[in-house]
Amino acid sequence: MDWLMHAVEKDLGVDRRQQGPGPRPRELVALVPTRWVMGLRERRIMRCARFDGISEAEIRTYLQCSQAKLPPGWTRVCVQGLRKSKLSYRLARDPCHQQMEFMSQDSYVKTMQCVSQHNVRNLWHEAHNKLVQPYAGPNEQMHAAAVDAVRHALQKLFNSTFISSDKVSPSLSPAREKEKENYLPSSSSCFSKSQSDHLCPNVLPAECLLETAEMLYVILPYTQYSLHDIVSFSPAKLANSHAKVLFILYQLLIALQACHAAGLSCGELSLQDIAVDEQLCSRLKLNLAHYEDLGTEGDADSDATGRQVPKSVLPRDNSCVSQENKNLCKDCFGELKTLVLDWVHGRVSNFRYLMELNRLAGRREGDPNYHPVLPWVVDFTVPFGKFRDLRRSKFRLNKGDKQLDFTYEMTKEALAAAVGNGVGGSGVGGDLSGSVGAGGGGQPDHLHVPHHISDVLSDITYYVYKARQTPKPVLCSHVRSQWEPNEYPASMERMQSWTPDECIPEFYTDPSIFRSIHPDMPDLDVPSWCKSCEEFIEVHRRLLESREVSQHLHHWIDLTFGYKLSGKEAVKAKNVCLHLVDNHTNLTTYGVVQLFDQPHPPRLSPSQYAPAEPPLLGLAALNVPSLHIPQIDTVADTVDGMVPESTGCESSGWTMVDRDEELEQGMEALDSLASTGSSSSASCSVPMPSISTAGGKLGGEHTALIVSQSPSSFPGDFTSGLGPGLRSGMLQRGGSTNRKHGEGSVTASNAEEIKISLPEGFNPLQPLEELEKLNNFLVKSLHAEVWHPAGSSDCSREGLIIESLPSLTQLYQRDMQALGVLIAELFYSSKLRGLKPGSPLKQRFHAVMKLCSASLRDVPLSLHHALEMLLLMEKNSGIALEEVPDCPHPLLFKYDPICDGLPPPSPCQLLNSVISPFPFPSYFAALHHFIFSYHTKMETTCSLQGRDVVFHLWQQLEILLQGKITAEGLEILLPFILTLMLEESTAVYAAWYLFEPISRVLGPRNANKYLLKPLINVYENPNCLRGRFYLYTDCFILQLMVRLGLQAFLSSLLPHVLQVITGFESRISGSWWGSL
Repeated sequence: MDWLMHAVEKDLGVDRRQQGPGPRPRELVALVPTRWVMGLRERRIMRCARFDGISEAEIRTYLQCSQAKLPPGWTRVCVQGLRKSKLSYRLARDPCHQQMEFMSQDSYVKTMQCVSQHNVRNLWHEAHNKLVQPYAGPNEQMHAAAVDAVRHALQKLFNSTFISSDKVSPSLSPAREKEKENYLPSSSSCFSKSQSDHLCPNVLPAECLLETAEMLYVILPYTQYSLHDIVSFSPAKLANSHAKVLFILYQLLIALQACHAAGLSCGELSLQDIAVDEQLCSRLKLNLAHYEDLGTEGDADSDATGRQVPKSVLPRDNSCVSQENKNLCKDCFGELKTLVLDWVHGRVSNFRYLMELNRLAGRREGDPNYHPVLPWVVDFTVPFGKFRDLRRSKFRLNKGDKQLDFTYEMTKEALAAAVGNGVGGSGVGGDLSGSVGAGGGGQPDHLHVPHHISDVLSDITYYVYKARQTPKPVLCSHVRSQWEPNEYPASMERMQSWTPDECIPEFYTDPSIFRSIHPDMPDLDVPSWCKSCEEFIEVHRRLLESREVSQHLHHWIDLTFGYKLSGKEAVKAKNVCLHLVDNHTNLTTYGVVQLFDQPHPPRLSPSQYAPAEPPLLGLAALNVPSLHIPQIDTVADTVDGMVPESTGCESSGWTMVDRDEELEQGMEALDSLASTGSSSSASCSVPMPSISTAGGKLGGEHTALIVSQSPSSFPGDFTSGLGPGLRSGMLQRGGSTNRKHGEGSVTASNAEEIKISLPEGFNPLQPLEELEKLNNFLVKSLHAEVWHPAGSSDCSREGLIIESLPSLTQLYQRDMQALGVLIAELFYSSKLRGLKPGSPLKQRFHAVMKLCSASLRDVPLSLHHALEMLLLMEKNSGIALEEVPDCPHPLLFKYDPICDGLPPPSPCQLLNSVISPFPFPSYFAALHHFIFSYHTKMETTCSLQGRDVVFHLWQQLEILLQGKITAEGLEILLPFILTLMLEESTAVYAAWYLFEPISRVLGPRNANKYLLKPLINVYENPNCLRGRFYLYTDCFILQLMVRLGLQAFLSSLLPHVLQVITGFESRISGSWWGSL
């Protein structure tokens, strides 16, 4: 990304401070003046002003996608750049390929004729490739330079031409700020302003196409929401309505059809590439990064002339396997699986693991609404802190169980009362379900939904945490409107006790967060047991990585990212989060995301059976001249049971007592052994540890172990001779057996009375249970393979593959395969959280194929045939984790020339009503035409043309409603009608023209629910005067009574009608008397 930021600053003059990474890979978001964008739309390049009035931190905040409000006069744009040096390869064009388009309204006979022609062409082309030896040299008519092909396709798609930005000043100094309105001449001719009439409505139009000597730039408008945001944060928007999903796919196919017709491939299509709005109007945001990737492959696969070059190919690794775990079998969730295993086995720190989980949940550093969260681990009340209970959320610890129970019960009662009053219930009979947009009946108040907590980290808390480094205007706009520096927590102890939210990473990494930039706000105080903020950061980080935290951190993960966010476990843990249960249908770019649906495995002890440090041997009071050591294998077998610890996998082990004294006496005993050397085989006692059951303290009595061995077998190293079992704890001198046989040494005859005291709660099956929990988590939550060394013997294959030039036909087919993956991701989104945004298409394909094989029922039955056509699930399910044989590089797999009698899928084919596998309703074409005519008219007309807009839309609405439009289709249509009735310039005309046809299909109940409130607003709004007399005509009043019902009209609308008519007559009579 650095190269793109540098190029944008150099070529476009956008200051680097005003640039940030975009939501998609290899895309920039820039904060620019609105006038600069307006100049680009008019094909005039002007100097881009720098935003010098605010700090760099504020600019970074404005670049976050959750920020909807921007400073006046500024806007955001998305910038994509293609390096011409990466487009030096050539694209192959299929000479047999002819545009035989499937028209969506073609007759059955004509459609079958097109299918037959396609099949013959594809069979001939396949036979030619297999049987005919190609020429060694390229045919110039069959190949085109990639840079020329991309340039031509972009100009055709956007109906525009590239303009040169070579003369743009690279930057603008503050001294020349006033010159920002001086336009620089463009080296390109002007273009027609009617270009929008020929653009595809489902492709996001470009603000400008720019070209320099080294780069091609596409500047796109910034879009707030994507399809990824819907499935991640607002899944209720698409719930219980297959028509909404189908309509999004319908719009996407129209966009793909337009791109292919222009000669442009959409690459590794993902949910982030689909921009949506509150009314589910979808537009494809082009992502051109894949063209550079093709160039990277082409550099190694072909020479400058484009000839085929054979090469030995090894399967590409998606870097799913860490260096520490190279033997792990690669699978679709390899990255998350490896990360979990590395953390469980102690190869990854707690901090890094939690930051990776935040990244997978979509949290973004610097976003006040969705910043990464880490746990508060101590409360700072005592030196080095008192460890917090990680089994409970911070909100629960702060508020207490009673308040959380009260909140849950009160909201539960409020919801029951609201449903009893008929508010927010699900659709009954012919009612439309859910919220349909502005002015609709809407959903119940979200506060009525039973919940315990509202958020893990709010924006207010974020700014309080970072108050010392945040400018005063920002704090006043988010925290308190009046500046009161004394109201902010002054110390870390106060901060931790005050907040109900979790911590942020800066308190573990950044000492500057404690230093204040405000003269009237002191620095944030660190605890008294730390001398400086740097020391506090170091100590705080060590506490996060401590054994006490590691032992219980998996419970916090369950609460914040895991299975305790939903279902009965969430209720039991008092962790029901409002965002996950309120079924909100408003779009948002942040929220609580559940990554795991199974209990997270605990962290294992890195040395459960063999501690890193050898034990301290307590050999005091040895009154014998020599010590006889038993056989190594016998000791290991006997004392191995003492090694597992009593408190889980991170227990503290044996109790340590009198270390220095015991060590000194033990060393003296060892010295005496060395001095005596070989002596008679006298027996002696080797004291063994005795662990009391009461809190780990030593009991009053001790147990001794009697062992003997011939001195000839005495090993050189005493500690190593005892074996790994004795290294787990502190050996302690015995007493109870001695007390029975006297205080002296005990003879070997008492060996049969020896007992080993195991820790309380010791479970010999504990390692097996932990392994079972870990494997259950990997299989059920991550859908991963359980690793077995025998199954990973051969991870590579050798072969000779001849790579040819990528062709446009292959790129188009790759688009169809990406479309199939995207459709599956719509329904498996909750199970694909382990895949980070921007994952390679092949990795996404493997994940989707595994889920389809395991639980295809999650995908609606009506889409199974479409997925089978796009992904060939039955054919590819068995080789999802292997390299597909004989497959050209851009493709995931190779389509057959004919499959089920049809050619390989294409957008035109999928939109054809005769052969499409998608069950698109017949009214979709008219609905799509109405919606985008609405957008075109509303964006290009002024308020004086409100009647013309509504009249044009009314004509289309009559055609639409003549079809068999369903209740789900009305849910998509109704928000646009309501918007017209609420807009001042169109409200009166929308009521006059549109009320009768739309209320006729809605019925009285839904008409009252959705249209009554907008009608009352039209009568009451003093600004809705133009054409208002229409609303008092007898024919319109009659329509109101018939469509709404007499009771609703008399109670809600009649007073407004009578009031206006009475006032109108009074004004007439007053003016008549005045004329006399």
